[in-house]
Amino acid sequence: LFHAFTTSQSSANNQKKINTDSSSDPNQMIIKTRKINSSGTFYIKRSINLSETVIYVDMWRSHWCTYYNDREFYFTPRINEILQMFRQISVPVVQISMSVDAFNGNTIQRKEGKKVVEKGALDVLERYNAQAMRYHKDYIPGFVDTCVYKDQERFGKYRDNRFSKVIAVAEDDYFVQNFKESAESFVGLGAKHVIVLGQHTNMCLMAVFLYCREVNLDLIIVRDLVDACWLFEYQKNHVRNHSAGNVAVNDYFDSNFGSSVISYDLI
Repeated sequence: LFHAFTTSQSSANNQKKINTDSSSDPNQMIIKTRKINSSGTFYIKRSINLSETVIYVDMWRSHWCTYYNDREFYFTPRINEILQMFRQISVPVVQISMSVDAFNGNTIQRKEGKKVVEKGALDVLERYNAQAMRYHKDYIPGFVDTCVYKDQERFGKYRDNRFSKVIAVAEDDYFVQNFKESAESFVGLGAKHVIVLGQHTNMCLMAVFLYCREVNLDLIIVRDLVDACWLFEYQKNHVRNHSAGNVAVNDYFDSNFGSSVISYDLI
């Protein structure tokens, strides 16, 4: 019926113990985060409450970004490892597909997703949603990211925003269909911390960051498991190559939205 319903949630009596560093509280996880400010780059060990944490993953089935399929090949085994680790300690996983209602609308994950979205609906997010499109061109200084370029359809043969076939889905995951719903689901799940995986940090993920900032959520990206969209023809005058684009976007995130980790420090 759906590519990855085989992944299941572990019971409370069979939870995997994760690396919580020196914390003796099983609900606390110590992570090494990177933060950037005007004084420099800092690496800080901090604690997050796992009962107030959500994992968010955005991986489409295909995209016109030149590097998308390469990144999917390298990303997904590690992303699946991270997702399953957090599922086993009952940290909820939220996954997004803008076509979820068309293809997966009757799944338990979508039905539960709608419930937490409704629970997390806030006026501040509705107000921001009414003007969100105004900010697409302002995501990152030096970038021109409007999600729509000449000869590149936003939705069409070059973009398939169904769920990726290679990202495992568990019965207890939550499905959302847009950026506002993403933020609402985090609120509805009672989250204070959101750990983010997937693509693209300068486009779809950045849109979610902007919503989350409206409700003061603590955002944490996994630097080696996120990726920026970069096309030479459109962005050659802004960043010289794909790697430079990733550095620019991740630095911008760590300076303006939250902090970041590497996957090694989560496993």
